Amino acid sequence: SDNVPLFSIASVFRGLREFLLEKFSKDEADQVVPDYLVGDIEGAAQRSVETDATPQPAFTESHQQEETMTPEEIAAKEADIKQREEAIAAREAEFAEREQRIEEADTERRRKEAVDFVETLIEEGKVLPRDQGPLAKFLCGLDDEAEMEFGEGEDKSTQPRRAWFTDFLSRLPNQVDFSERAAPGNESHVDNSDAEDIAKRAAEFQEAEQRAGRTVSISQAVQHVTQGGKQ
Repeated sequence: SDNVPLFSIASVFRGLREFLLEKFSKDEADQVVPDYLVGDIEGAAQRSVETDATPQPAFTESHQQEETMTPEEIAAKEADIKQREEAIAAREAEFAEREQRIEEADTERRRKEAVDFVETLIEEGKVLPRDQGPLAKFLCGLDDEAEMEFGEGEDKSTQPRRAWFTDFLSRLPNQVDFSERAAPGNESHVDNSDAEDIAKRAAEFQEAEQRAGRTVSISQAVQHVTQGGKQ
């Protein structure tokens, strides 16, 4: 109908004002789109419905008012509108930049937490140094909010995937016991600084013992190779 344009304009201005109120203070929103201005447009739209009139008279009055304005006043009005539009654009750009900085800082925080956590696991002998990079990257990719379900029925429970995985890693048994050192006089025969080498030699010793019919745990195998082959 003929009333649609005026109602559409009122809706646009109301939406713009609500957007500004969400992002900025009421005083700042009033400077750009005053509430009384939106109310006037909405009132004019409602009156046009009640009197079955078109919204043209409202704009005719405004047009007549513009015709009585001097060129300087019209230029000043246009400059004021342009300044308000630029202020809105600047606020939006500032908000987007701030959001980006927050997101980048959060990403860096998650990366540092993952790296520090994996380094702790390596120091405790739960993870080999070669797995540090991939494991830290995998941890960074886990969503803090995504959850996993455990159990069934009344025993059913949920836990965030990242929290569960870090707890699981923390409970891993030590792959290498760094507290063990070569016995006196045997330091030259064993290199305890290479965790991968220790794990490899321990596995080889464990397999050799198994072929000989003897059962040796991984901790006993590690102790054997770190003490220079002596039990």
